Amino acid sequence: MIRDILAGTIGKKEVDAISRMLLQDREQFEQVFEMIFDEAQPIAWHAAWIIEKVSEKAPSSISKEQNLRLINLVLTTEHQGLQRIGLSILHNLPVYQPISVEFVNRCFEMMVSPKFSVGVQCLAMRVMLKISEVEEGFKSELSVYLENMDDEFYSAGFKTSKRKVLKSLKMS
Repeated sequence: MIRDILAGTIGKKEVDAISRMLLQDREQFEQVFEMIFDEAQPIAWHAAWIIEKVSEKAPSSISKEQNLRLINLVLTTEHQGLQRIGLSILHNLPVYQPISVEFVNRCFEMMVSPKFSVGVQCLAMRVMLKISEVEEGFKSELSVYLENMDDEFYSAGFKTSKRKVLKSLKMS
């Protein structure tokens, strides 16, 4: 039944209702989480959107194994909507050790490459900030990297995120 709903057109109202239901029903949560990896992109994207809302309210509902699967999704998908939502979900979750070097490198790439949307760039930057809170030595590396970026090629949204991340790095 949920799969049929996700295959169609859904809006914020449906996403909120389904996410509330998933907070109460672990079995349904697991089913929707699995749909993030569905070959049908509308289903995958809608499922990810719902899980994003669950992660905002109850980040502990996503296991370490599911966290690793989301990291793998961000590493492998070419769909920028799934990349963005995957990063958003990961931003809501704790950072688990060990941290994947491949994932850190991918976040750096997503953060600076013009081939990624502003949303993906900014979320990659925020995820990098969250990683730096766990990997103490990483703070200075991220700070130096951001400070040495030439802003003229980036959007206003990127510049604002960069400024906020640098401020957070300096305050911590």
